[in-house]
Amino acid sequence: LTLNTVARVEMSLGLNITDEQIEEMERNSDNIDFDYAQKEERLIRQDVMGHVYTFAKYVQKPGL
Repeated sequence: LTLNTVARVEMSLGLNITDEQIEEMERNSDNIDFDYAQKEERLIRQDVMGHVYTFAKYVQKPGL
């Protein structure tokens, strides 16, 4: 299950997510800065959120 799939389901349920935001996620789904993610993990002491923050660094559309 990918974030893109989750976003599409959430959009179908009425959440305020646009096709443009999902396309932005898809364009950046392989844009992973592992060094940055590791720094975030150390800072917040949570590996999953470190990657979420790293993904958010590249997906700049409001609401994501």
